[in-house]
Amino acid sequence: MLVSFRMLTLSGFLLVTALGIPTAHAATFTNGPGVSSTCLDVRGGNPNIYTPVQAFPCNGTLAQVWNFAGLFISGIGTTGLGGKCLDVAGGGTADSTPVQLFPCNGTGAQTWVYSNGQLINTHSGKCLDVFAGTQGTRARIQTCNGSVGQSWVIR
Repeated sequence: MLVSFRMLTLSGFLLVTALGIPTAHAATFTNGPGVSSTCLDVRGGNPNIYTPVQAFPCNGTLAQVWNFAGLFISGIGTTGLGGKCLDVAGGGTADSTPVQLFPCNGTGAQTWVYSNGQLINTHSGKCLDVFAGTQGTRARIQTCNGSVGQSWVIR
């Protein structure tokens, strides 16, 4: 899976937005400080809508490759991921609301800011969280608390 981003800095924040543009800089989000073997992953590499995003051991597959080319996180992969975005299910704002793939629609549920190692959903003000990053842990939004499950490194 490939996801399109463009990196822009605004008042010390890196804005990450999905535009579905195939020209971008490839990167991998790894969980935790320092060298990590856990990556942000599209479950099973499945390009369908509602597919969960999860923590999974880094394996170099396209399900873990993300690109920067906008202000939202959106998929542009060669296996049908084009036009899919990293989305908070139902536009929810409550803690533990799951994150999934969903057609890009420009809503706040798909708007993310990368700041101080955290991915923050601008609609809810909550962080992308995978608890302790255990294999298969579904990504969700959670009140930002600086935990390892909310710490993301772009490689």
